[in-house]
Amino acid sequence: MLGRLYTGFITLPWLMRIGLLIVMAGGVLDAIYHSLPLHWAMTVDIYLGHNGWPFHLVALIGMATTLAGIFAGRSVLRENHSRRIKNERSHAIERMQ
Repeated sequence: MLGRLYTGFITLPWLMRIGLLIVMAGGVLDAIYHSLPLHWAMTVDIYLGHNGWPFHLVALIGMATTLAGIFAGRSVLRENHSRRIKNERSHAIERMQ
């Protein structure tokens, strides 16, 4: 099962992979922050701000990067599709001659 996850992750566009890693990092840090005992969380709030908002910001940046990777991947797929159609048409014309 891990092999399938790894293969699926590797086949994604590079920008989308980076975005997913950033989202995961933000999510893990946010989960750690919210699982801290109350006294520690109050102490950490002095450095990180109320409710650990920087971790939420990291997750948001990761989501935006992932979305950019989706749009970039779609444009690459569209270019590859148009090239493949042009090649198929040129081969079909060559066969007719």
